[in-house]
Order: sequence, then structure tokens, then C-alpha cells
Amino acid sequence: HSKKKKKKSPTAAGAFTVEPAAAGTRHTNRKRAGSPPGSTMSAGILSMDIIVTALLTWFLLRKYGDPKRSWAVTAAVFVAWYFSFVIIFILPLDVSSTYYWHCVREWYCTTPQPGCSDDGLEYDASSLCDASETCHCSKPYSFVSRDTLPSFWKVVYWSTQILTWLVLPMMESYMSAGDFTFWQKTKSSIKENAVVYLSMGTLLLIFFIYIAIKNHLSANGLEQVMIAASNTWGLVLLVAMLGYGLVDVPRFLFRRYNRKLTMRMYQFKAAKLSSELIDARDQLNKVVDDVKAAAGAIPPSDSLRKYVNIILKKCVDDYNPDTDTFSDFVRRDKDMVHSRESLAKLHKKIIKNKLVLNRCQCQWNHLVEKALDLEDVFKNADKADRRFIPVYGATYSGYFANIQPTVKWYWSIMIEPYVFLVLGVFGTLMSLAVIWSEVLFWKAQPTLSIYAIIIHWAGSSEEYFNIELMTFITLFYLCVCAYRVIFQLRVFDFYYLVPHQQTDSASLLFSAMFLSRLTAPLCLNFISMSHLDDHVTTTNIAVTTAFTQVMGHMDVVAFVKDFNVYYPILMIVVSFGTLFHLGSRVMALFGIQRFLDDDEGSEEFVNEGKALINREKRKLQRNGRPSLDSMESGSRRGGRGAGGGGGGGEAATAAAAAA
Repeated sequence: HSKKKKKKSPTAAGAFTVEPAAAGTRHTNRKRAGSPPGSTMSAGILSMDIIVTALLTWFLLRKYGDPKRSWAVTAAVFVAWYFSFVIIFILPLDVSSTYYWHCVREWYCTTPQPGCSDDGLEYDASSLCDASETCHCSKPYSFVSRDTLPSFWKVVYWSTQILTWLVLPMMESYMSAGDFTFWQKTKSSIKENAVVYLSMGTLLLIFFIYIAIKNHLSANGLEQVMIAASNTWGLVLLVAMLGYGLVDVPRFLFRRYNRKLTMRMYQFKAAKLSSELIDARDQLNKVVDDVKAAAGAIPPSDSLRKYVNIILKKCVDDYNPDTDTFSDFVRRDKDMVHSRESLAKLHKKIIKNKLVLNRCQCQWNHLVEKALDLEDVFKNADKADRRFIPVYGATYSGYFANIQPTVKWYWSIMIEPYVFLVLGVFGTLMSLAVIWSEVLFWKAQPTLSIYAIIIHWAGSSEEYFNIELMTFITLFYLCVCAYRVIFQLRVFDFYYLVPHQQTDSASLLFSAMFLSRLTAPLCLNFISMSHLDDHVTTTNIAVTTAFTQVMGHMDVVAFVKDFNVYYPILMIVVSFGTLFHLGSRVMALFGIQRFLDDDEGSEEFVNEGKALINREKRKLQRNGRPSLDSMESGSRRGGRGAGGGGGGGEAATAAAAAA
């Protein structure tokens, strides 16, 4: 609207009257006192959410990664995690503001007014509502101006897209490259990703041209097609992830309540990890032999010797190029000709195999730690003095050392199991509500989606805090279910988040890519379940969220007939398959054993793992139980060279003896 029209609008508003019946009886008795909270408080809540998200992101990054290891990786992962987490915190504010704008539209558009349309309210009438005695719409305390959230979502979305499709894959390739200089690594990273991008880019370009010609799209329309393509990939992947996670998360919580079953799981994993450690160490030994052969074939005077020295420093303990001589290494394959490219490939193998070995050792150390802690719980459960005394050498210290054993006993023996039981029941109810709403979210009349019923009731009653709380809890639970799968399925076992700053750069970058790619589609899925996307169902309100205005809608695959029916059906199939362990049973037929409590194959692994953990326990009883930090430092030392020690090497030896 022109400025001239905006100046006239207060006069028109003064003459504008809304009858209570026309405006909607649900607003007529609402008091206006305290309804406009003020822009200062609204901006303060938004700013607080942004700051809290930044602090949470930094806390998690400090817990899992070492910021001093690589500032570039730290910065990229922080930004990717931050933009993914901030969506979960800000979207509830968007939903509550949407219901406020719906209320204002009902008041303002009772009679034909400028800016009223079937798609929403194009005119910011909030100031008119504040000045009018006939408007009884209460502003949420988290209310922000009409243009703030769309601008915010554009920054978040396009930043995450650039990170997840360009920056993070390039960085992951750069970190795993075997070249020896910055420019060589950059060139290899570009070459590695160019193959994927050219093949995918050609197909996408043809698809975009076809869509543009068929639908006569403008530049803005092509932008929406690009967003839709990205969301389609995420939604299809979410079918498997949510279908698995909605069953696995409650099962995990109930398993933590059943501590005997948890111990069997630890013992099963111990047997599997010990086998993986043996394989990882054998593979590293083979690569180290190749490196030594190259070192014996390339004399010190050769220009390639400096590259060999770089590799040797990473795979041979205490190697010193100034003291170790050319004759110290055995020369094999005298006719083999080495080049910088062949040494780069060898260097890449060393980096990859060391990464696998260190990751297995970290997993082993934490598994042993958890198993021994659980044994402590079993041994302290029947103590009459109700004081928790660790068996393996740990002591209490500090000002509250006298009461720590009693507090720990009550928490570990009396409280913690029932906390997991309550969380398991809550997770089960949440999963059932999500599955029910996913299956029936397309049914608008009558409304059968649980989230659509609850959120619409809270919005109609202007219970904005309840809307934001319900939205946040649901989004948080969906994220836990979806992202837990990334580090549980066998295909993703190469990547592993380890606390105490032991996560490698590749795992951090991998998690950042998946968070960036899946958070927006996950939120779109929730908006559809809540009947806030008019492209999917007939919504209860006439105003769309700022999130869907920027991110697009869920009807991203219109060329697939009845997608809204296929999507929940596929999710149910995956959920039932997870519930009855169909995937694990099929994998067992091909020799890939997974933990099943009623399977004889699992029992063999449990007995083997029990022997391995008992061996570690006897060793710790002789030497005194080390702290987790000392175990991790041993793990890092164990990764250097074929003869490195550490918890992983002990486990591999024990596994070989048990076999």
C-alpha cells in the first residue's frame, strides 16, 4: 500500500466497527488489560532464544569436539549446529504469532478491507487492533514484528543450504585428503566433489528447465522449486528415520530401566567391538608395512622423501627423520616407482585407518566404563548403610564428600531406574501420538490429528504459552528420534559422536550435514501434522506461518499421486519392522549379527563379551581403575603405529585369546 493509504487507515479504522457476533464470540469477553506486552519484552524473548541456542550449541561442541583441533571445522560445525537448533527454538514463536495474526484477520476482515485475501492478511493491522476497543486479540509475549521472522528464516535456511551442500562436503573431503599441502588438498577436495555435483547438477538442471517451461515459472518460482527439491530429499529420508526412531527411543528408555538387559547389551557390544578392533589393527598394520616399504625404496636424497617423512611421523612411533636412517626400513618391490600421487593415496589410507582404529578404541573405552559402572550399581544395590562405594578405586572429593556416597546411592538405586521408566512411558505416548497424527493428518473434517486438535484449541483460546511449549516438546522429541538413527544404524557406524572431546572432525562434519539437511523438512512435517499448511489440508486458520512462506510446503512431490497417503504408510511399515526386529533378523541371515534377547547367536556374543569385560575388570583391579581421561589419552597414543597400546589393543588381545 502507498503511504497515502497508510495515513488514511487510522481514520478508516476509527469509523470501522465490528459487531461481537461478526467478530467471533470467543474474543468478546476477553479483557484488553495486559494484552499488548510491548515490543521490548517481545524482542527480548527472541534475543534470549537466540543467545540460549548459541550457548547450548557451544556447550555441545565443547563436549564432543576439541575446538583447538581445527578452528575451521569448529566454526563450520558451530554454525551448522546453531542454525539447526535455532529452528526448534524459534518455530514455536512463529506458530503462536500465526494464531495472533489469524485473530487480527478475523477482526479486521469482517467487512471488505484493504489487504484482506483468502491466503491471509497482507496488511499489518496490529496497530489498529491495539488502538481499537472492538479488537480483543491478545498479543503473545513472544510477539515480534511481521517482517522479522520471514527475514530470519531466509538467513537461516540459505545459510544451512550453502553449508550442507557446498562448504561441509568440501571440508570433509579436505580433512580426509592424503595430499601434503593446502592447495593440493583443496584441489583433491574439489575434484572429489565435482564428480558428484556435475552428475547431480546435470539432472537437476534438466528437471528445473522442464518445470520452468511447463509451469511458466519466474525466478521466484525457480527458487521455490529448489527449496522443494531439497525438502523432498529430507522428507523421503525422514520416512525411514522417524519410523525407526519412534520405536527405538522408547525401547532404549525401557531398556535402561531393565538394568540386567542393559548389561547384556553392553556385553554383546563388547564382543562386537573387540572383533572390530582386531580387524582395524590388522588393516592398519598392512598399511604401515606399505609405508615402510615406500620408506625403504625412496632414499633421503630423493625429492619425495619429505612426503615419506610426513607419513612416517603419523604411523611409526617415535620416528625422527634426523636420526632414523634409510637402512632402517626394509626395501620391498625394488621395481616399484613411487610418485607424489601414490604417496598421497598411501597417506589417505593411513589417515582413514588410524581414524577407524581410534574410533573403535574410544567406543571400547566408553563401553567398558559404562559396563563397570553398571556392575558397581549391582554390587551396591543391597548395601544396608545405603552408601554407594565404587568397587574399582574411584574416590569422592570436595566439600560434599561425606554426603556424596549417600546421594549417589539414592539416585543410582532408587531414583534413576524409575526416571527412565517414566521417560519410557512418556516416549511411548509421544510416539503413538506422532504415528496417529502422521497417519491421519490429511483428514481435516473431522480433525483427527492429535497435534492439530491440541494446538488449534490452545490457539483459539489464545493460550500462546501452551502452543509454544507443545510445539517445542514435540519438535525436540522428533529430533531425538530422527537423529538418533544416524549413529545407530550399521551403515553409519563409521561416524560416531564421542564425549570428552574425542569426536573426530569427520564425524562432526557428518553430523552437521545431516542436521542441516533434515531439520527444515522435520519442522515442515510437524506443521502439516498440526494443520498449519493449507497446501496439504484444509487448515483451521487463514494465515500461514512465516516458516512455510520461506521454506515452502509439504506438497513437494505433486507428481506422485496421493503422496499424503504413501508417506504415513511407509512410516508405519518401518515402525512395525523395527518393533519386531525384522531388520536385525534379516541381517543375521547374512552373518551380520545384531542384538536380539531371544536369539542364540546373540547369546554367544553375550558370553564372549562377558569374558572380555571380566578380563578388563581383573586388569583394573590389579592396577587401579584409571579415569576416563587417562583411558582416552591411551586411546590417542594407541592410534599411532601398529604397535600402539591403549584400551583397544588390550581388548583386541583379549578377544583373540577368547577366540
